[in-house]
Amino acid sequence: MVLAGYGAGRAVQAAARTATAGGAAAGSAVTNNVGGYLAKKAPQQVTPGTRILHGQYVNNLGQVQPWTAHYDQFGRVIARTDFNAGNVSAGIPAVHHHLFRWGRGQIAAPYGGHIPGVYTP
Repeated sequence: MVLAGYGAGRAVQAAARTATAGGAAAGSAVTNNVGGYLAKKAPQQVTPGTRILHGQYVNNLGQVQPWTAHYDQFGRVIARTDFNAGNVSAGIPAVHHHLFRWGRGQIAAPYGGHIPGVYTP
């Protein structure tokens, strides 16, 4: 099964990488604020050289929704795959991905959303 590798340990590891990418010391706020980390999806920017991050998001219904984000050489998000985040009534497949593009001096601009399947670079 695709989701077998997603557990609390992976979320904490991803949170540690995210905290380090944001300038905080690894493990400082991470262990005290895992709930805050799980309230968000993939960060838009990480440490340059980071290519893939795995994490989990807890939606407003309390459901855990794993994600995988892909980054370019500058640490900017280029795609995020959401697992178990579907909405049948809205026509959103359970496993889908989002694409982002970056312009000079801009933040990530989504240009493709809810594309069925896992993102493949």
